[in-house]
This record gives sequence, structure tokens and C-alpha cells, in this order.
Amino acid sequence: MVADPRTEEEIVEGVRSRLLDAVRLRLRADVPVGVYLSGGVDSSAVAGMMCHLFKEQGKRIGIEKGIERMTCFTIAFDEASGMDESSE
Repeated sequence: MVADPRTEEEIVEGVRSRLLDAVRLRLRADVPVGVYLSGGVDSSAVAGMMCHLFKEQGKRIGIEKGIERMTCFTIAFDEASGMDESSE
């Protein structure tokens, strides 16, 4: 096994940069774009990166021009389903 010569900070920045690029690519669309918030860290991170690109870098979200805020969605299931995370 070969040791990775990068520092921890370089590795973290590399992951962040690649994730930001992936989110940026998905903002290009012929329709309005929204975020599905599942309640997990991954969807929250995507929403945060979208917000960063939208507010701080002036990127368009889908076909929207001049929108003031992002659109986010979430759902809840019946408690008996065993799939409901709304109380967490």
C-alpha cells in the first residue's frame, strides 16, 4: 500500500471541490430545479452547496431567473410504515 502524499486539508478540499462541481452540473436544466431533503447529511450538504452556488456565485438554478430562494421538498410517511423520519 502506498501512502497518500496529500494532507488531510487537501483531501477534504478535493472532495468538496468535486461535490461542488457535481452539484453545479446538475443545476443546468430546462426546468425549474428543487432539492429533496430526506433529513440526512447528504441531502443537507447538497442543499447547502446549491445555496452557496446560488447566493455567493450567482449561478442559475435550472431555468429560473431572478429567484430569491431555493425550492426544497420533503415528505412524511404514515408512522406505521416504518419509513417515517418526520419526528427525527
